[in-house]
This record gives sequence, C-alpha cells and structure tokens, in this order.
Amino acid sequence: MRRISQTRVARRLPPGWLVKARALIDQLVAATPLQRARIIKKNAAVWSEVRAALWQAGGEKCWYSEVLLPEGQAEVEHFRPKGRLSGEKYAGYWWLAFDWRNYRLASHLANTRRTDKLAGALRGKGSYFPLIAGTRAAFNAAPPAADPLCVGCERPALLDPIDADDVRLLSFDQDGLPCPDRHHANTADRRERVEKSIAFYALDDGLLNARRAEVWKSTLVWAEEFDRLVTAADAGPMTHAEERRLSELRNLIADAIDQGAEFSAAAIAALRVPGKRGWNEALLAAAG
Repeated sequence: MRRISQTRVARRLPPGWLVKARALIDQLVAATPLQRARIIKKNAAVWSEVRAALWQAGGEKCWYSEVLLPEGQAEVEHFRPKGRLSGEKYAGYWWLAFDWRNYRLASHLANTRRTDKLAGALRGKGSYFPLIAGTRAAFNAAPPAADPLCVGCERPALLDPIDADDVRLLSFDQDGLPCPDRHHANTADRRERVEKSIAFYALDDGLLNARRAEVWKSTLVWAEEFDRLVTAADAGPMTHAEERRLSELRNLIADAIDQGAEFSAAAIAALRVPGKRGWNEALLAAAG
C-alpha cells in the first residue's frame, strides 16, 4: 500500500462533476431514510464517472493491494460504506455516497466480501467498516458544517491509503506475506489495524503473496549486488563496466520502488533489509 494524494484526484475530476454531486448530497440531506436509499441507487453511475480520475491518481493500481488493473476492472469503493453496514444496525454513511473524498479504487478481490475456500475464512471489505475505538458517527443527522465528513469522532480499524501514517504501518516479508511494520506498528492497536486490514482487503491472497515474493527477491538481489559494488569502490577505483552496472542497478531498484510500480511497497521492504546505507536511504527518500 502506497499513499495516494487526493490532490491528484481533485485535479482529474470531470468538469461539472462537483456541482452534480453537491446537488445530490443536498437531496440526501433533505430526504427521508427511504428516499435516500432510492436516490443513491438511482444515481449509482455518478461515482463511476470519477473512476478514471482515481485510476490515474493511483498509478493504475488497486489502492489497497497495489495490483495493476485495467481501468475497466477497477471498482470505485466507498471507504465508509454508503449503505447499511454489514454486521451492524447502522444505516451507513449515506451523506458520503457522492463525496469524492470518500472514494477509493479497489480490485474486485479487495472490494467483494466472499469466503476464501483455501483459507477457510472470509475475505474482502464489502460493506464492513469496523472501528478500533471512538464513537460511530451519527448517521441520521445532517453533516455539520465544521466537519463535512462527520467522522472526526471515529478511529477506523482499516488502514486508509490516503493517510501517510496509515501506509507506514503495513509491510511485507520475504515470502510476500503482509505483516505489521516492526518500526511503526509498535502498539497493540496499530498491529490490530494491520491485521484487520489484511483480512478485509484480502491482502494475503496466495497469488498476491507469490507475486510480491518475486518482487522482493529481485529487489534484494539487486540491492545486495549494489552494496557489494559500492563497498568495493571504497577500496579502489571502479572499472567502466562496474560503473555501468552500478547505474543499471540503481535504475532497476528505482523502477521497482517507484510509486507506479506494481507491489512497490514489497520492493521498499526488501530494500530496507541491508540496513541503513547512504545509497538505499537516498533511493527510498526519492521514492517518497
């Protein structure tokens, strides 16, 4: 998971979309609960109109798993569900149905609730939105002007890819398995958030694990060779061939950890294995 800038999304919203969305939000605020459900269902195509903006801003990837997606297979997901919350009595965050700030881009695997027959467990987010702490937002009141999202009283259990603090909590091991970051997920609450996110976003799917493991292995092989060449350079001048190879390796690693690369967070985790080196810290800083 890499941080997604909502500023990049805002710049790509279709002309006139915000005006249309604002009118629908006003209708929802004035409507009864039954009318709200009808308005949302009738206008379901409206959030699909921003799919391209979300897809481009997120590097053509699922914001949760980082798997590359054709635009037509990407799904506009409501981070806070617009309808009734699964497993709870609440009607859902109806006032966020047409608020683009509540949209995330997801693969079908991450977005759809289903039973993983191999693991024997439920996977996918569906209409779930668990809290780690705090008070569930008051669903039947109009959003207050001071807090348009009306969610300041909540502490979500699920990691949010637009939050720079959240994305630091998730890491990956050499087998491509998602896990809490040992430096940042350093409290019970943070580790619980990572574990819930892994389950609800289906981040531990076997195919995803295998593909991340390949990225991890390639990145670590390049990093170890780079480190050997840099160490050798301290002992004496490099040959022209060694300088060219060092440049090739730097570009290979930079591509692997680039924001737009598939499973770049796994590559970043692998690049940290050698420990703090000037060269890898510089590459990580450039990757953001």
